[in-house]
Amino acid sequence: MDRLIRRLSYWLALAAGAALIATTALMFFDAMGRYFLSAPLPFAVELVELFIGLSITFGMAYTTYERGHISVDLLPAALPPVGRRVLSTLADITAVIFMGTICWQLFKKAGSMMRDGMLTQILGLPVHPFVYVMAVAAALAAAVAVLLLLHPADRTEG
Repeated sequence: MDRLIRRLSYWLALAAGAALIATTALMFFDAMGRYFLSAPLPFAVELVELFIGLSITFGMAYTTYERGHISVDLLPAALPPVGRRVLSTLADITAVIFMGTICWQLFKKAGSMMRDGMLTQILGLPVHPFVYVMAVAAALAAAVAVLLLLHPADRTEG
């Protein structure tokens, strides 16, 4: 299971990178069209919003797996190994709660958007499929957080 989660996290991180590249290219062509041809891409803003949302949620699982979230190491350095393990467990519990909450709220939002028939303004794309994909990515991040909580031997002691 650990290997599967690691691989899925890695592939989602690659997808996050692809979404960022697409965002960058879209913004570049929009700016070039706007300033040199007086013809910006009218749909650029809505696609950038969707791609940024995807890149953030796609990157969460890998960041969680690598324990790459922002942390402050002031207190752990002064604690004995047992205290560091307790703090690490508390951090893992917090990660499970946050990732689970993000997943839950994204699924709720996607359902609401689907019921309301929400579409992007210019292209008329349904928004809920994108949000469902983000929710699944957040679910994987939550699964990674649970995996890290259940495998305390994998913790670094700083």
